[in-house]
Amino acid sequence: MNERENSYEKDNSEQKNPSHNITPKDYFKPNSDIVKDDLFSVTANKITESFSKEGKIKGIRIIRKFYDEVLRLRLKLDSANDKEKKFVEILPYLKMLIPKVVYFKNRKNVNVDESFESFIKMNIENITKVKEFEVFCDLFEAVLAYTKKYKEQ
Repeated sequence: MNERENSYEKDNSEQKNPSHNITPKDYFKPNSDIVKDDLFSVTANKITESFSKEGKIKGIRIIRKFYDEVLRLRLKLDSANDKEKKFVEILPYLKMLIPKVVYFKNRKNVNVDESFESFIKMNIENITKVKEFEVFCDLFEAVLAYTKKYKEQ
């Protein structure tokens, strides 16, 4: 295979699986509960970059609002004696963020990018375990940290 064909296949595979379409199963090394080394650095940066248009992100306030809601649920989980039981209690409230992101995406004068909507949906729809939720919270924190890099001036 020549270099040109290889480049085409690489570009095609990135289009099929954009970085904002990561799901909880993608957080961990194969067949383990160990978080991938580059999840909070390289992957988080790529996710944040996918929220930007022409290198700039609009709607950072909305991204922060969603992160704050996720963090509020994380604090409830962390303060519980029985994390598994508390996770079952907070899961419906976590899933409620899906219709909220759809609402914000469809409001006029609110800048919610389609890739941010996809990031929220793909992750939250697929969270089934406490560990996945905890890693999602950390990933979202890293994504939020990278927003400054792409902030619209």
